Amino acid sequence: MNRLRAFVLLSLLTSLMWAILSNPAVGQTNKGDMTGSTSVADPPLKPKLSYLLSNDENLDDLVSDLNLTTDQKREIELIIERQADGLRRLDEASNLIVDSANRSLSEKKDQIKKMDYNADAMALESGARMEIMAVIGGQDGLFEKWIDETWTHEVATHGINAFGASGTPLSYRVYATQYDGYTNYEVAVPDKYLKFANLGWEHRPGYERNDYAIDLDYGAKSVRNVKILEVGPWNIDDNYWNDAGAQARPRRLYTDLPKGMPEAQAAFFDDYNGGKDHLGRVVLNPAGIDLTPAGAKVLGIGKYQNKWIDVTYTWETGRGASPIASVVTPFLSTDISKTTKFRVEWWADWSNAGSRITSYDVQYKIAGGNWRKWKTNTTRKAASFLGRAGRVYYFRVKATDNTGRVSQWSRYKRTIVPYDGNKLILRRAGFANTFRNTRSRFYQDTLRYSTKARDSIVYRFIGRRLYLISTKNRRRSKAKIYVDGRYIKTINTYSRKSRFRQVVFKKAWSKRGTHTLRIVNLGNKRLFDVDGLGVVR
Repeated sequence: MNRLRAFVLLSLLTSLMWAILSNPAVGQTNKGDMTGSTSVADPPLKPKLSYLLSNDENLDDLVSDLNLTTDQKREIELIIERQADGLRRLDEASNLIVDSANRSLSEKKDQIKKMDYNADAMALESGARMEIMAVIGGQDGLFEKWIDETWTHEVATHGINAFGASGTPLSYRVYATQYDGYTNYEVAVPDKYLKFANLGWEHRPGYERNDYAIDLDYGAKSVRNVKILEVGPWNIDDNYWNDAGAQARPRRLYTDLPKGMPEAQAAFFDDYNGGKDHLGRVVLNPAGIDLTPAGAKVLGIGKYQNKWIDVTYTWETGRGASPIASVVTPFLSTDISKTTKFRVEWWADWSNAGSRITSYDVQYKIAGGNWRKWKTNTTRKAASFLGRAGRVYYFRVKATDNTGRVSQWSRYKRTIVPYDGNKLILRRAGFANTFRNTRSRFYQDTLRYSTKARDSIVYRFIGRRLYLISTKNRRRSKAKIYVDGRYIKTINTYSRKSRFRQVVFKKAWSKRGTHTLRIVNLGNKRLFDVDGLGVVR
């Protein structure tokens, strides 16, 4: 995989040496034995920090949970940037081995092992942890706890057990990294035969074309018909968008994984294949596609930033024969609305010259139910949907063009309509105050709140994900959060600027169950309120 990246050996060695010298335990670790706990004394098995803290929302959560200053936040950002740069250079160094045409697969594995790839990756992780602990000062236990809880949420969201069927079998949410390609607009996916076919090197059975391309979506921005000119990331024989029973292009490896899940994603979140790729490298991120910086820029993604995006494998959909439809909904209805009514938008793209979309069919379903008709043969591209508090809704759309071609159903999008803060209460000591005003910006114009320290309220619910919704402003307090009777963290709802219907705490479990949430107002700014509870069953 010639990624056209410069390998700066001096910078990599400097980063690694600092990490090893900063943490004597790393220098004492047997590099052939990467098992054990994830404490600093016993290096972690994967670079979680680079993944977790490159996400702005996660970083803001850490700053809030540990009550860090703006200067501390910036120092942590710089630490993560240095770690990401070190990991990128380590990847580049290994790619010099992967790209070599005169080595067999076993020889490449031996070379990867000899360069101490896995131990060096873990040294970078341990070094970053030591640096951050020095910045946060005396909060090591809280920091490790935050890592464990946030990682558990990510696994519950992106791991094997959470993997669901796509709305269309050929469009998936994939973690995208970046590389410097042959051209400005191209991608790499982990199927070497697509690269070979597009470059005219070799046409295996099922790979007879030379125009294999994909469509990319991130939020409301899209890039269409991006050609595949490289192979990667991580693997070279992981056509994860196919299943083992496919006639034309069956999945060649990792056939026990869900269709649409890259091996790297399963390795990163579930330690599939020992957490490694086909060459024995510890997977540094869950990526299933590489973008060029220019392509990422069109999507609104910064240079070398990693993001979850939607990818459509156009040669499998028959793109050019029919439109490709998309639907957008809020994650929580409260993100955009103070009522249970929220806006749903949809559209479609097509590649046939002279064709245009003439109508849409939109369906919805309640979690656990069947698809129902909502909008049929409509020319509109948006409408308001009236939901019901405490329910989770799914939406999908298909489009028809003026030649009669009909798209497949789009990938579904989910919206959680929260319970009001006055529902699901098991017991309370305080939190007796309620508020109702139709001119307010609170969810359903109501609020339950406390103005006294040590007031507590307990909610009981059935589900596998929870989102606590509250208000942030100058008068809002900190609160202790307990889940199923166990202390989890202290949250802070203070903000210089008033922010309504904000998610101030979230929790995920691997499977559905009955849980309790206890909130204790610490009263440092007097007032803490509960505006809603988003629950996914």
